[in-house]
Amino acid sequence: MRANFPNLFLAGAPKCGTTSLYDWLAQHPDIFAPIIKEPIYFGSDLTSQFERRSKENYLSLYNSRGKERFALDGSTHYFYAQKAPAEIASAVPDARVIIALRHPAEAAHSMFHQLCFNGTETLPDFAASLDAEADRAANVEPVRKGFPENLLYSRVYAYRANVTRYFEQFGPARVKVILLDDLKAKPEMVLAEIFEWLEIDASLATSINTSASNGAKKQRSKIIGDFAAYPPAWIGKVTSQFFNAETRYKVRRFLRNMNTAPSSNPPLQSEERQRLIARHSEDISWLEETLERDLGAWRQ
Repeated sequence: MRANFPNLFLAGAPKCGTTSLYDWLAQHPDIFAPIIKEPIYFGSDLTSQFERRSKENYLSLYNSRGKERFALDGSTHYFYAQKAPAEIASAVPDARVIIALRHPAEAAHSMFHQLCFNGTETLPDFAASLDAEADRAANVEPVRKGFPENLLYSRVYAYRANVTRYFEQFGPARVKVILLDDLKAKPEMVLAEIFEWLEIDASLATSINTSASNGAKKQRSKIIGDFAAYPPAWIGKVTSQFFNAETRYKVRRFLRNMNTAPSSNPPLQSEERQRLIARHSEDISWLEETLERDLGAWRQ
């Protein structure tokens, strides 16, 4: 049976608890979640030197979907890809969208270390990366590891602009904005609210295993890490003749997991924190008004 497009999108923001939330949502019997959290099919404006995932390949991730009311796509790149909301709406007009947000300075700092782990970020420290953003924005070129737009932190965490694009395409009623602060403090309550919003059994929120995923980490071997995350193109061409995308992903994930060790990120320095708070002051004010909630802690 030919799969349909997913109808539930966990569209970011990056480093705002989406990996944990994806795992939690996947435990509900009315939500189908493929093993590949971020297929990144939409967002045609993202810059890539590689061929993007085809429609056939994308939909094949959902071939195993049964009678679940919702099928989930957890690609956080959709949050800042300017074309993604309209492209999703064109394919799935009645889609629901969940957006998770956190203190923008802390999110950007966490994103920097994630990109260092991935190999996308090549500068030695966070301050240098922030200083380089203007030049990077003026000269966006494809990179082998990920998308260069990941490095434009002010655009990635432009909350007002990015959330508004989804409001404009789907209407506020079909977009659920949650905060990482709440996800950490009261995960069952947040899950129950999401399930009620989706009109599926909210009582199951208390039975979800809410252990956290995708915290700070380091690679044991950069060579193995690069091979697992960004294998040579010829390997993909050869293995695709014998194995489907899900099987190939499982092998790469196994290698990544074996090569990953828990770690802790250096603390966010006060100068960079204040710099980012000032940069995103209007985003914070807009979010306070939109959510009707005091976010004074985000100004500290």
